[in-house]
Amino acid sequence: MARASRGGGVTSPEPGAFDDARSRAFALLAANPTTLDHFLHHSSVGLAVLDEHLRVLYLNEVQARVTGHSPAEVVGRHARDISDPAAWDTLEAHFRRALAGVASGEVVLAQDPKGPYGAPRRWRISFFPLAEAGEVVAAAATFVNITPSETSARGVALRSRLLDLLAPGTRAGPTAFFERVCELATLGGQFSAAWVGAVGDAGLEIAGAAGIDRERLAPVIAGLSLDPSDPLSRGPAIQAVATGRARVHNAFSTDPDVAAWHDWARENRVGSVAAFPVHADGRVRAVLTLYAPESNAFNDETVAVLGDVTLILSGAFQGILDEERRRLAQRELEQRDEMIAALSEGVAVFDALGDDCPALYVSPGFEALTGYRGGAFLGRSLRALLGPDSDPEVVAAQRAAVAAGRPFTGEVLHYRRDASTFWDRVSLTPFRDETGRLTHYVAVLADVTERRELARRVAQAEKMDAVATLAAGVAHDFNNALLVVRGYASLLGASSDPSAEEAARRIDAAVEHAATISRRLFALGTTPTGPLEATDLTSLVEGLVAAWSGDLDDAVRLSLALAPRLPPALVDRAQLAQALASLLENAREALGEAGGVVSVTTEDPAPTAATERLAPGGGRRFVRVAVGDNGPGMDEATRARAFEPFFSTKDRRAGLGLAAVYGVVTQCGGFVEIDSAPGVGTRVDLYLPATNDAPVLGAGPPGAPRSARVVLVEDLAEARALVARALREAGFEVFEAEDGAEALEVAREVGPVDVVVSDVSMPRVNGPELAARLSRDQPAARFLFTSGYPSEDVVRDVAVSAPTAFLAKPYLMDELVRRVTELLESD
Repeated sequence: MARASRGGGVTSPEPGAFDDARSRAFALLAANPTTLDHFLHHSSVGLAVLDEHLRVLYLNEVQARVTGHSPAEVVGRHARDISDPAAWDTLEAHFRRALAGVASGEVVLAQDPKGPYGAPRRWRISFFPLAEAGEVVAAAATFVNITPSETSARGVALRSRLLDLLAPGTRAGPTAFFERVCELATLGGQFSAAWVGAVGDAGLEIAGAAGIDRERLAPVIAGLSLDPSDPLSRGPAIQAVATGRARVHNAFSTDPDVAAWHDWARENRVGSVAAFPVHADGRVRAVLTLYAPESNAFNDETVAVLGDVTLILSGAFQGILDEERRRLAQRELEQRDEMIAALSEGVAVFDALGDDCPALYVSPGFEALTGYRGGAFLGRSLRALLGPDSDPEVVAAQRAAVAAGRPFTGEVLHYRRDASTFWDRVSLTPFRDETGRLTHYVAVLADVTERRELARRVAQAEKMDAVATLAAGVAHDFNNALLVVRGYASLLGASSDPSAEEAARRIDAAVEHAATISRRLFALGTTPTGPLEATDLTSLVEGLVAAWSGDLDDAVRLSLALAPRLPPALVDRAQLAQALASLLENAREALGEAGGVVSVTTEDPAPTAATERLAPGGGRRFVRVAVGDNGPGMDEATRARAFEPFFSTKDRRAGLGLAAVYGVVTQCGGFVEIDSAPGVGTRVDLYLPATNDAPVLGAGPPGAPRSARVVLVEDLAEARALVARALREAGFEVFEAEDGAEALEVAREVGPVDVVVSDVSMPRVNGPELAARLSRDQPAARFLFTSGYPSEDVVRDVAVSAPTAFLAKPYLMDELVRRVTELLESD
């Protein structure tokens, strides 16, 4: 017996006592077969003893259960009769070796026991001989079931790999996740292939696969139906989806329930199939399907382990879906922020529950529009953008809409942080919570300053054209009358009487002034009234300023900044000269007796918003001439009316100055801008279209008149008589006609004609029609057209091959003679 130690424990036995106890125990077992049999029967290890003829001498309870019989039923029977036929050859060979005296250690063998899935168990078997007096009398074998331990080991390995997949930083989207799951399932070699099908409205779609090509899977997936009445709904994958439980087919190539896939299973060497549902969002969202090449590959333990693994997959898949949705929602928010940031309009969110609706958020566009950058507007209300010139009626309407919780849209003059102003189109939209309570307002601010300015210019142009249409008719008749007055004044001036000569000079001055007024009336419109020619702008300005500055008093100073090399401007030179002279005079009058500085600038300007609007992409260049002063300036209301005809801030008179300037510039394709503020002064910028043509030089003196045959066509008798007298006195042979029809008859009667001087607007046959008809018979005839309308566009498209010219009424008789002479000398 063992002796107790001082500490109360058990000490080692005395020398020789262990061997004695062991011998007595074995002797007791040998002497008492009942005790030995009880011990062997209740062991967890199977035991079988066969005689030399392989008949069963002994089989304990554990191993008997494997055969499906009791120990008493198998004693005396041949071992082949109670063994798995597939395993008998191996068992027989090792038993015969043991009968020959040779032991065999740890042979691993799979057998086919009875179970819920008809799945195999794996055994580790040891064979050894039983000898007496040196003679082998029997062969014994021990059977250890290693299936649970192997299944457990594979489960632990699969769980470990799965946890590695789900570790932080390794998660991917659903497709990549399922691809990796399938790869892990096939790593150990137990399963030849794995695939995951995502559940859709029509069936399954492959979300991941390993060990098998997707093309080979296609026949299995194609046509799968969730309709229970459809034979293609009986497969393990669809059944797992329909029932929410694992489905196993350990004889996939022969099971009649899956007959639709027998040929495919044999072709692809699939013996067993198991499908496991993957749950998310409270329903089956996917199914994991595993293939094994042999039949009966899925036993109870394997199915249980895979069921546990699928639960882990379901939780992981739910997390991935939630993360995917969170990322999508976050990305949508980021995209909305990016879109809001890209808007040129300003977007702001205001707290409708706070005092005075403070701003909670403003977009980059809002900050750029208002100048409140870096969050400076947060906590402020839209009231912060109002100023003294903001329309109180619009502001009141906006506040009433906010108080009533209604949407609002309106245009109001807003003030930036630096006190500069812009016209703002404000759109307010109320937002309510689920209870209907107003919680926020979203404001969208759009700068409509340029649009309003464009609308103002369009309205101005329409107004000017309407006035010009009326004025042109009056001016035409006025010019015809002035022609007669001027012509007879020139005759009076030729008198030797000094008093008559003075009277003629005064009459001519009055006529010139009246003609200037007439030209300004025509300039009110937007249609060119004279020829557009390449003009050296700086040279023109220098000449004008030199003539204008001669009688300046000492209180007015002149500041010039003239660019030396400007591209030529394509303008009506005479009209532009009058427009600039009018601007210079306006600037001097604005300074008054106090005096000040008049500035004149010419330059090749950088593109502006206005030039970009008129010529997108920089396809057209402009040159700029500006006339300014540092006088009292204009307020916004005055500046808005500056181009209106007959509007003036002068007490003495109302004129056509700026209206005519506007017309002159727009007629040649340019535009005008006014920059003015009270106490600062005024600057008028003329943007004129540039051209690559060389500047036109002034005409030289005409040659001496030569004898020629001239047909004069004028429907106003007084004017016709005057002009005929002047032409005859100049040495020309003149034939008179009242209109175009009579002129055609005269030309036929008198023969070849050198020059036809014709009015444009006449009854029956007008001037252009006369030229077209007469030139067919007399192609060498030249034509000088005259009109009370100062635009040569009326004869621009006359279809004649000979030279033509245009002369606006009222003209001097000397000028008429000169133009006829130039026509005769032209090629």
